[in-house]
Amino acid sequence: MKRNKIIALCLMAAIFISGLNGVWLADESAATATQKKEDQLIGVLITKEYLNLFDTESYLKDHFGSMIASSNTNHLTQDSMDSSYEKKLYATLVTTKTTDSDTNELTGFPDYQFENVDGIYFMSPLITKDGENYRTISGNDKISDLFTSVGTTDAGEQLNLEGTLYMTNTVGERIFYFNPVYQTETGEVYALSGQGISSGLEQPVGTSMSQTLTAATTTAENGTETSVSSTVKVTISICPAPFEATILQMNADNQILASTTYDIDTLPDSITPLADTAYLIAETHSKDVTGTITIDRTIFSLSDETLSLFQPQPDGICIKHQIPLNWKEQSH
Repeated sequence: MKRNKIIALCLMAAIFISGLNGVWLADESAATATQKKEDQLIGVLITKEYLNLFDTESYLKDHFGSMIASSNTNHLTQDSMDSSYEKKLYATLVTTKTTDSDTNELTGFPDYQFENVDGIYFMSPLITKDGENYRTISGNDKISDLFTSVGTTDAGEQLNLEGTLYMTNTVGERIFYFNPVYQTETGEVYALSGQGISSGLEQPVGTSMSQTLTAATTTAENGTETSVSSTVKVTISICPAPFEATILQMNADNQILASTTYDIDTLPDSITPLADTAYLIAETHSKDVTGTITIDRTIFSLSDETLSLFQPQPDGICIKHQIPLNWKEQSH
C-alpha cells in the first residue's frame, strides 16, 4: 500500500509565524507531512494565544551536544527544529446529554471536547455508537452559520466544513491562531499548533477575511486509488456592537400591533406574537468604535421558526442568539 498526503494551508489575510521565549516555531506544513500520514483533517481549534506544543526540553536534551559543538546555544532556528518533537493536544471523548425533541427524553451521545483549553472549535469527527459509525458536528456557540457536507463515492470521501466568527471592532486588535484538528484511524482526535491571523480597530463593519485548511490523502492498492480530502474554512466577519433590540409586531396592513425593547444581554427565551401578527421587524441598535449609533432592521415572516440576534461578548465575539417563535394561528 502506498500512501501520499498533501497538506496545504491557504490564508486570505496577513499570516505570520510567532515565536515564544526566543524559540522559532517549526513550519507546520512540514510537521503535518511527517506526523499525520494516517490521519484526517476534521476541524479547527481557534485560540487567542499560540498553542505551544513543541517539546523544547526533550529537544535540548537530545541535541545539546551538537548545539555546543556548533556554538548554537542561544536559540533554536526554524530549520534546526525536528517536527517529531511536536506534541499533540488530544480531545476527550465525553457523553453529552440532550433532550430529544420528539420524545422529550434525555439521551446521551458521544462527543469530543478540548477540555481545559481556552479556545473556540468546530469539527466533524466520526463517532461510534451502538456498533454504527456516523459523522457528527461538535463546536462552541461562538461559531455561527455552521455548514458541513460529506460526499462519498467509489473514488473516496470529501469532507467540507464552514463556519463564521462574528466579532466587533470595538475592543482593539486581536490575534487568533487556527490550529488544525485531526482524527486517527482508531478514533483519537487531536490538534496541532497552527498559525495566526490578526484583526483590529481599523477594519470597518462588513469587512470579512477567511482562512482555509485543506488536506488530501490518496491510497493506491491493487491498482485502485481512493482519496480522502478535507476542507475547513473559517470566515471572520466584522459586525456592529449591538446594545439593545426592539421587536415590532406588524399586521397584514403594515400597522404596528406591539413593540418591545430588550437589553441585548437579557433577550427572551422565546417570543409568542399576537394572533394577528403577520410578520416581525427586529431593530438592532448598535454603536461603532466612534460611538455612532446605527439601526439595522430584519424582517421575520410566519415561515421563520426562530429570530436571530447578535449578542456581543466581553472579548468582542458576537454569538448569534436564536429565539424560538411561537406563531399563533391567524384569525380570518
